[in-house]
Amino acid sequence: MIVLDDVWKSFEKSFTLQSINFKVQRGEIFGYLGPNGAGKTTTIRIIATLLRPDKGYVEVEGIPALEEPEKVREVIGVLPENVGLYENLTGEENLLFFAKVYNLSEKEARERIKEYLEFFGLRERKDDLVGKYSKGMKKRLALARAMLHSPKVLLLDEPTSGLSPEVALEVERLIMELARKEKVTIFLSTHNLDVAERLCSRVGVILHGRLVSVMNVNRSVSSEVVIRLADNAELFTKLLNEWSYELDGDKLIIRIRNYGAEVPRIISMLVREGARILEVYPKRETLRDMYMRIVRGG
Repeated sequence: MIVLDDVWKSFEKSFTLQSINFKVQRGEIFGYLGPNGAGKTTTIRIIATLLRPDKGYVEVEGIPALEEPEKVREVIGVLPENVGLYENLTGEENLLFFAKVYNLSEKEARERIKEYLEFFGLRERKDDLVGKYSKGMKKRLALARAMLHSPKVLLLDEPTSGLSPEVALEVERLIMELARKEKVTIFLSTHNLDVAERLCSRVGVILHGRLVSVMNVNRSVSSEVVIRLADNAELFTKLLNEWSYELDGDKLIIRIRNYGAEVPRIISMLVREGARILEVYPKRETLRDMYMRIVRGG
């Protein structure tokens, strides 16, 4: 669990963060969205106790972060955008080095390294120098490093940036597995709206250092249905007296109250009147739609 209450941070008399307030529930994947320079990385560094805010309260897993930063560092794992691995060491040697940083015993370190090399699909490449790893492999190794000490909270800063689409999807799958199987609370900072929509249950939007919205990622059925016709859609609007609707070329976009009850009735009416229906699908407001509405002040 993560709590920020009225957190402010300034650099050179200019505020980077202004009165940031949010709470991330235990086991949740929470997205933190905003353009470059909005304050996302500064927020992560404050949660990770690498920066001290000018004022405000920060709590991680019930630990007051400003009073007990060492305890916070024991329960968090961090994946920065720049993964910061030692390229002249092998994958396994990197993990052994960081296991010592985390004060793991030799036996415990060996057991966890074996487990996470397997979990992240790196067992066959553990003896290769990290300098020979692809970007995707480095990202997976960095995730393994962040998980070595079994943290309860994982802070991810742009975890899929710079990766090819197929590798990015693999990293996303691993993140979901960590939340589902390991019950890790994940704070995911990104400007990639598609990644956030796939992974997160809630997102916060930060603009110019202010948290302007915290909202659920809506995957429920829409209040609008799109019906695409092979004919001129305008010919059938006379049937829609009960509903508000819009025309978009060959599409009828109809606002409804009960999807399961109303859509079959509308389709039956259209078919009886001779309409040839090509597609029927709910119109959902995507995270991109919601984000752009917020950014534009809607």
